[in-house]
Amino acid sequence: MLANALDLKTNNNDWGLHLGPHFNRRAGMMHWLWQTKFNAAKNVNNVTDKMLHACGGTGYKTDLGIERLLRDGKAGWVMGPSNEVLRQYTGKFVLLGSGAIDYWDQHVNKRVIHQELKKMTLEEKQELAKSLAEDVELEKGAENKHPFQETDFENPFHTCPPAVNDKVKVTIKGKEQLRYFSPVSCPTDYGCIELVLRFETQGLISRHFQALKPGKRIP
Repeated sequence: MLANALDLKTNNNDWGLHLGPHFNRRAGMMHWLWQTKFNAAKNVNNVTDKMLHACGGTGYKTDLGIERLLRDGKAGWVMGPSNEVLRQYTGKFVLLGSGAIDYWDQHVNKRVIHQELKKMTLEEKQELAKSLAEDVELEKGAENKHPFQETDFENPFHTCPPAVNDKVKVTIKGKEQLRYFSPVSCPTDYGCIELVLRFETQGLISRHFQALKPGKRIP
């Protein structure tokens, strides 16, 4: 019945219909296909096990090939963690509906968030709110990138001796971060240092500098 329904939905599996990116007629039967995959893997595991029992010791002969079938059947069941995932999907689909399933991990589960927030104390909530606010400010600053960011350029200061560097200390989330950079400012510019940096995507210091706007000074 399921195979017949798939044929009707896809015009006997007409691949010409798949040229459109929004062709998803099988989506309505997704939960049935999940259960079919799960039951098929379980049946293969049981059948290959019984085949080896029926043949006894001769089942291990290479000519029969039963041992190979047994290994493949066990691999499809034991080494298939997707079976457990499908069981969870099926349960959520039945209890909460199709909207509760997040295939690509793109939707926020607010129900779980509120449930976890109820377990937190007032101090923990304040600390979490402060951390989230700092992350929001960093992301807002990262949106307005300098036009020269992520572009290659000739560094005119590469001939400086490697020992010429200064300590740069930045306070991020209440903690002091210390790094060494080679300055490009004149030695007579007391109290101010100019740096040429290549922006990177990781690291506390890199994210902090990405959030800065051109010309902004760090105390």
